[in-house]
Amino acid sequence: NRRIEDPQLREDVAVLSKAGAKPPGILSYLRAKTGKLMLLKDVHNLIHGVKKTFRGGRTDAERAIAVLDEFIESATGNTAECIVDSETNVIRVVTFQSARQKRLFAAFPEIVLVDSTHGTNVNRYKLFSFAVHDVFGLGQYVQHALVQTEEKANLALSVDAFKRNNPQWSKIEVVMTGKAMHEKEVLHDAWPNARQLLCRWHVETWLKKQCSRLGGVGRAETMKLKVIMKGIVSAESQEKYDDLKDSLLETTRKTTCT
Repeated sequence: NRRIEDPQLREDVAVLSKAGAKPPGILSYLRAKTGKLMLLKDVHNLIHGVKKTFRGGRTDAERAIAVLDEFIESATGNTAECIVDSETNVIRVVTFQSARQKRLFAAFPEIVLVDSTHGTNVNRYKLFSFAVHDVFGLGQYVQHALVQTEEKANLALSVDAFKRNNPQWSKIEVVMTGKAMHEKEVLHDAWPNARQLLCRWHVETWLKKQCSRLGGVGRAETMKLKVIMKGIVSAESQEKYDDLKDSLLETTRKTTCT
């Protein structure tokens, strides 16, 4: 029997589908929860059915809170917080952190990596995450936050939640981010003594895009600029940096004067 009769599981499927989860992901979730060898077509039928059942039920905010409550109850030490705008009744920030993620951060608090992802779900919330490097040098997430918009106030709420639930935050020495300046300002306010670094990959990617956007630059010049930009980012000495900088200025000077 591959049918799902449990009301809570059926509601979970409705919430996951509403949040933008794909049927294969929901299938994995249901198999892990029930042990049943369900098929993908079973999931499609289930999604179709639960949408009809829950369409007129609770609001998105109420369903999200129910899922977070289940997450908190599933393991001792799990924490989650849902911050709702009092005027619009729209969720501004959702933070969640498992007990395992807390232990990971407590073990490796010195360097925190900050990552943000756009267009995470159908409601266009942004995923704002913290990660650390474990003993094997692998990145491990230690908190996730869904924010309605990436304005400073919402990011600050995410950081405040992290600090409340992780007393080892005072041991943070380095914070690595992308190129978003508003993130850097929020993180500096939260951890003023931590050194801030930019992710090398994000910097190289952004600089390469700027090379392509320079007006009047041909294909050959664009490729040359990209090589120079990459060299500047990875320069191992001041002399090497200065040489590449001169090459950059010379190349752009030639292209803008012709």
